[in-house]
Amino acid sequence: MVVGGRQAEPIARAQRLLLVAGARVANTGLRWKDDSRTSVGDQWGHAPARIEPVTGRLELCGLEGATGLTLYPLDPRGQPSAEGRPFLTEGDIWKITLDGKDATLWYLIKAAR
Repeated sequence: MVVGGRQAEPIARAQRLLLVAGARVANTGLRWKDDSRTSVGDQWGHAPARIEPVTGRLELCGLEGATGLTLYPLDPRGQPSAEGRPFLTEGDIWKITLDGKDATLWYLIKAAR
């Protein structure tokens, strides 16, 4: 498969991965028409969108030849918005905690090989 003009690698050998982690997301001021929450009618609200960050532990395994993994939170333009945080390893398992402090839906995971 070709992605972005380049041949895509299987996840096990990828140099970069995009993690999308979202819970509830809604525009500021969005209003539901009724308690069924099936329609907002014309009450879509406005920017900025408000998000509920996902928290928990992320574990990855089976990454061929990886010597390090780093997680970068991304801003709305897809650019890193903070310093990268390294994953910890336990055998073949790479672990990191998502604590919600980054307030983003998108993360870049870079693999060193």
